Amino acid sequence: MTVACRTYAAPGKTEVTFTFSDRGSPFNPLEHDDPDISLPIDKRESGGLGILIVKKVIDTIQYSRENGANLLEFTKSWRKGGI
Repeated sequence: MTVACRTYAAPGKTEVTFTFSDRGSPFNPLEHDDPDISLPIDKRESGGLGILIVKKVIDTIQYSRENGANLLEFTKSWRKGGI
């Protein structure tokens, strides 16, 4: 797995983008249903909480498959004086 980080700063705004890349089997986590967090823990299927947290916190998420690699890109922006 490779992780890359890019930052972009403009007046009043900062943006950070993380790109995760691997050469595993094609897998788009964005195509899967979010876990039902209203169920008691012992009634839930395992998995999916990490990507759910990311979806709630990150501004944009994109998946692509390029040259035999999975690419998952997260972008978060901050405005001067707050998120």
